[in-house]
Amino acid sequence: MALRDIIILPDKRLRLVSEPVKTVDAELRTLVDDMFETMYKAPGVGLAAIQVAVPKRIITIDTAKKDEPKNPQVFINPEILQREGARKLTQPEVARALGIRQSHLTYYFPRRADLLMAMAGRFLEKASATFATLSVGESGLHPLSVIAAVERLITAPDAMRTFIGLVVEADQDPVLRTMLTRHMEQFDALVARQLERRESDPAVCALLAAIRGMGLENVLADRERMRGRAETIARQLGLIPASPAAKSVGRAGRATAKAGKRNRTP
Repeated sequence: MALRDIIILPDKRLRLVSEPVKTVDAELRTLVDDMFETMYKAPGVGLAAIQVAVPKRIITIDTAKKDEPKNPQVFINPEILQREGARKLTQPEVARALGIRQSHLTYYFPRRADLLMAMAGRFLEKASATFATLSVGESGLHPLSVIAAVERLITAPDAMRTFIGLVVEADQDPVLRTMLTRHMEQFDALVARQLERRESDPAVCALLAAIRGMGLENVLADRERMRGRAETIARQLGLIPASPAAKSVGRAGRATAKAGKRNRTP
């Protein structure tokens, strides 16, 4: 194994279109091993091949917590789940779609739950990459830009359909249910850090629950109806500070109200 350089924006190679993997061979295994070593060194929970300047549809993840044994997983050609649905994501089906021997696939994915969670890990990797592209001001990331990015990530119809499929599968699989719950906790913690809040912050949890509900509605309804709701909810929860102008108007309104009370005749 060897460490590889992680490229970041504005490196133009990040905008290359990643190609699907056609064969699993020694070169691919070396790449995957290198990606894991690079990911752990970073440190991170996920790494895409394009981040080490290899335009292939490969993602490595490890969602284990610090006090747990490592749980390395690799996902190849993640569009299979989005196109076919969670029920099609099995070792035989994926091996057939990739044109590889099933034994090669089970080397990296011993259980079907590992395949499904690798797809969920792709969402974490995409979220991390999205936050990395946001503009940082003197006081850090603006909460509004973070919340807008989260809303786009969660309410995208393909992402929500994938999430629904995973939830349905997890309802019948205790192992997958535990893994999916951990995945959601890690995503929520990632968002909380971007908002400079502690993990399990009640306001952040409430916001994300609301956005997931919006995503469900978005699968059936016109997306334009959803636009702006996350910002409204975030403001109500106190996650977005009021603008100076709004504070000024608020203070002026309160002062006027107090003056009216003083001048009111008995």
